[in-house]
Amino acid sequence: MVFSSLAFIFSFLPIVLALYFATHAIFKNKRSVFNALNFVLFAASVYFYITGEKKFFWVMLAVGLTDYCIALLMDAEQKKPTPNAKFLFYLLLISIVSNMGLLFFFKYTPYINVALPIGISFYTFESMSYIIDVYRGHIKATRRFIDYWAFITFFPHLVAGPIIRYVDLKTQLENRTHSWEQVAEGFRRFSLGLGKKVIIANPLGYYADMLFTLDSSRLDTTLAWVAACTYTLQIYFDFSGYSDMAVGLAKMFGIVLPENFNAPYLARSIKEFWRRWHITLSLWFRDYLYIPLGGNKQGVFKEYRNLLLVFVLCGLWHGANVTFLLWGCYHGFFLISERIMGKKLTFHFPHWLQHTYALLVIILSWVIFRAESFEQICAMYSSMAGLHGHWVSNDTLQLISTPHFYVYFLLAVLFCTPVVYKLDRQSHLWSVGVFLISCIFLCGQEYNPFIYFRF
Repeated sequence: MVFSSLAFIFSFLPIVLALYFATHAIFKNKRSVFNALNFVLFAASVYFYITGEKKFFWVMLAVGLTDYCIALLMDAEQKKPTPNAKFLFYLLLISIVSNMGLLFFFKYTPYINVALPIGISFYTFESMSYIIDVYRGHIKATRRFIDYWAFITFFPHLVAGPIIRYVDLKTQLENRTHSWEQVAEGFRRFSLGLGKKVIIANPLGYYADMLFTLDSSRLDTTLAWVAACTYTLQIYFDFSGYSDMAVGLAKMFGIVLPENFNAPYLARSIKEFWRRWHITLSLWFRDYLYIPLGGNKQGVFKEYRNLLLVFVLCGLWHGANVTFLLWGCYHGFFLISERIMGKKLTFHFPHWLQHTYALLVIILSWVIFRAESFEQICAMYSSMAGLHGHWVSNDTLQLISTPHFYVYFLLAVLFCTPVVYKLDRQSHLWSVGVFLISCIFLCGQEYNPFIYFRF
């Protein structure tokens, strides 16, 4: 089940909301209210996950149960007058090895021809962050079993983020407020994300898939750039649309999830891009890998090494294909280059030129990300550079000269800016209109994938 489906919108979500608020009314002013509410969320989330992933549901259960028990063992040891540091470290190691082992097994073992369990890249990282925070003493291990499982399985973030941490959700799971104003605010945010996904990302995705399946070595220059730019817009609206829906859904239940995007295509450097794109993943790698490796505190060479290692692993997190490894190295190279350039990049060039530089680097990076092989990357780059002859052909004009394509493309360019959020805040009717139009689109759309479901 996906958020952008009529079954989710008109069946699953209304039923869960009704059960949730009925439970809230029954247990009102009782101490057990949040246990009951969290149980409703847990049960609904389990059903949500099983509808899309019956075969490997046990993987998520194994991850959650293992780390729940490890955290309790850690907590018991830390309460002793003289904790055994080696024992604590071994417990941490068991968690990391088991989580990363599952990721490696399903993602990188070539002879295992099975589908990747939905959401495994997200819930393993969330579970590891919980264990690491307990190990560091940032939080205490929870004994509230339902709270912990509500954190792990909470359906708005379960299959494609944002990547959340127990420390950020702990207080909200134990005590939160509910109101119809929050439900309305959540609906507005959900509608915004639904519109980004259904009205913009899906149609652009249709064109992007069609263009990238063509023989890249035969593409003329214009068509190659159109393919790259179309995918650049598709992946943003697809993923940020999902994140908006996740944030909105959580808000309906009184829970605030972290923001995952902040107009990333307005960045003027690759460093700024990664502060705006998939923010929760960037912060996860910063806090649990980059800083523990020494960050920028141990000299220039180690700083660059740490940056490159982080982005190599970020690439591998997305998949075992060599294209993801190249994509990570590509971003690591430009981040290191910007560190070397220092303030020259910031102060010696006008803003429009900085923005052009960042956008060009980003578009070229998505070609690597989208390509199926190294050969396709080279062919696409050659076509974009005009090495295959034609700048524009009659075939290109026929493919992209439809009014629909231009409308979707221009809408995407416009709504890459914060204007979409300003419209959302200023008018309730705007959100209702987007919701209704999205539902109309869903009635006639067959193309409705989520890009990040395969990671």
